[in-house]
Amino acid sequence: MIYLLIVIIALTLIINLTLFVFFIVHSFCYRHDITSHPKAIFYLHEIIKQNQLTEKSFVDLGCAWGSLSFQTKNKYPNLNIIAIDNSYFRIFICKLLNFLKKRKIKFIHQNIYSFDFSKADIFYSYLWYTEMEMLEKKFLTEAKPQSLLITNDTSLPNLKPKKIITLHTKKQNSEKIFVYKKQNLTT
Repeated sequence: MIYLLIVIIALTLIINLTLFVFFIVHSFCYRHDITSHPKAIFYLHEIIKQNQLTEKSFVDLGCAWGSLSFQTKNKYPNLNIIAIDNSYFRIFICKLLNFLKKRKIKFIHQNIYSFDFSKADIFYSYLWYTEMEMLEKKFLTEAKPQSLLITNDTSLPNLKPKKIITLHTKKQNSEKIFVYKKQNLTT
């Protein structure tokens, strides 16, 4: 009996260590897996509400583990959410959680730049600064005239945002939310 217990404990440790290593390696291979700060999510939800977009179409560009998409669906159940990521593994985990939580979020394994931006009203990105120029071009050429693009911590290189929200007003170099409305864009 004691040997069985030792084997079970050893297997549990091996499985946990393997999963931990896999997640670390996965994070390095697919850039950052940083989740949006709770304040960023709060302001995102406020922007959706203030612009009366609670029953429109929302795209989470680079959804990682789907945390933001799940929180947004909980807040706005009638919002049509599409979450895109370039990792098969992360999308698999998101789809599994989506099934277990009985949510209706569409998780897609895809490069965000091959998604048709004309199919949504709101876009959210927490992407690396090197992605912003391509994102800007895609948004300008494909998004609907009334579409919103909300970026977390990185701004578009050539466009002036409609609104900038500082998450931590007492903190120097604080994280910011940049809100762009396609019809109001100026360079």
